[in-house]
Order: sequence, then structure tokens, then C-alpha cells
Amino acid sequence: MAAKPFQLADCRRLFTCCTWGSGIIAVCHASRKYRQRGRTMKCTGERVVRFLVCLQVVRPSPVISTVLPIKAMTQLPLIPDSDGGIVLEGLDANGESYEQFVFPTSQERVTIRNCSFVNCCTTIGTCQIDFGTRIENVVFENFACGDAIHIDRSVHLSNLIIRGKKPSKVFVKPTGNEGQAVANHGPDAIALDISGYQGDVEVLGLPATTVLHNPERHICVHGNWNERSGEWRAAGVGPLSYLGICLKKVTLGGHECGFFGLPKRRSKLYEEVTTEIQILTDELGLSFG
Repeated sequence: MAAKPFQLADCRRLFTCCTWGSGIIAVCHASRKYRQRGRTMKCTGERVVRFLVCLQVVRPSPVISTVLPIKAMTQLPLIPDSDGGIVLEGLDANGESYEQFVFPTSQERVTIRNCSFVNCCTTIGTCQIDFGTRIENVVFENFACGDAIHIDRSVHLSNLIIRGKKPSKVFVKPTGNEGQAVANHGPDAIALDISGYQGDVEVLGLPATTVLHNPERHICVHGNWNERSGEWRAAGVGPLSYLGICLKKVTLGGHECGFFGLPKRRSKLYEEVTTEIQILTDELGLSFG
């Protein structure tokens, strides 16, 4: 009996996949439509994958599993520097897969310099960049790394560009770890460029002049506006509104300002927030750009 081809969408309905080692564990949920014993079934679609399914013939099968090969993970070319740290420099990655993107991996200082990551992804990890890391002239474009790119406020940023639709969020803010120095960013240098990023953002602690953003997608909320909170309430914008919560996040951390993503245009909250912005702009003279 010849192997029966089926589409990748069918494969996803039949199999629950998770990564393990250098492959994917595909947990098969039996279906009478594809019952075969010892047959190789070809999956066509985004890629062609051959695997062996061993399903019961008569009654519904128990859950079984098989390991599917996946593309080998790319290793980042880290090299020691003269100061006892490690450097990742001059890498132009396109479509590469990494198990995770976490720095630093030890107590060593890490510098990531003159690199670009375009249409790359992480398989089981996330993107977490913490204290002890410097980022200089680096581009992340459609970097699929789980839910978000996480960058601690202590990381020194110089011309970090994040653009595209992936991941869905970018966080640059303190992690709450005590004893970590806060990176000093000069008022004239560009630390972060999110003007071409289409997802949600929360950036706390960077001077307003060091962040390039898109006013159609992002707003800048200043901490000293808290002194006029009474005027906010009088204008109908309370502390539990979207803008009120953003202001609270800025003031609780003692930050100069914070950048936040606007709600998606198709959401009901978008109209509410844009109306509040217009009110505060017209009545109080505030600028969220």
C-alpha cells in the first residue's frame, strides 16, 4: 500500500510538537482517517517531512510519539576580547535558528557589535539581554523569539534598531535586580530605534531624545506630568485609564519618560485612547509625540 500524502495543516491537527535535543517530538493523536501500520506518510506544505506512524488498526489508538529532524541550530561566533569579556561582531544573519538568545550566558561581559539578525528565530528560548551586555549598531528585523524581546535597563544601547512585526512585544525596562548600574546614555546619542517596529512596546528609563519612535504607533509619556494629575482627572482622564496606567509606570520607577505602544486600531480601546490624547493635547497642551 502506497504512502498517503497529506497537507501540513492535517499534520498540525494530528500532531502536537515540542522541541527536544536536535529534533521535534511529535505526539500523535490517532485519527481513523489516517490509520495505517508501519507506513511512512509524507507531509507537504512549508517543508517535506518523512516520519513513521504506528497507529492501531481497529480501536482509537493510544498517544504515541516520534522524533522529527529539524534544521540544526546555528551557533553564535563568540570570541574573547582583550578585556576579558566576549564579543559577537560583524555577523549578518538571515533566516538562522538559535536555541535561545540570552546574554550574558555567564559572568563575562558581552559586547554585540555591528550585527544584524533578519528573519531569524529562537526555537525553545526567548531573547533576554541583561546586565553586563553592550549593544552597538545592531539590527533585529522580524526576530521571532517567543512573546517578546526583553532588554534590561542596565544594558548599554547604542543604535539598536528593532523593526518589523516580530516579536509581538519589546520591553526595555529595569528587571528589579538590585546593585546593577544603570547604563548612562548621552542626550544626543540614539540608543534605540523602534520607528519601524509594528508591535507593542514598553520602554522605561531611556531619555526621550535617545529613542526614535513612530508617533502613529507609539506614545511618549513624561514623568513630570504626574504633577498635573488633578488636571488629568478634571479633563476626564483618570488614573485607571490607559494613559493613567502608563503614567503610573513611569512615575513609580522614577523615570524621566516612557514609551508605550498604542492599542491596535481594530480594538475598542484605540478610539478611547486617541480621544484622551486629543483632550490632553488640546486642554493641557501635552505632547505625546
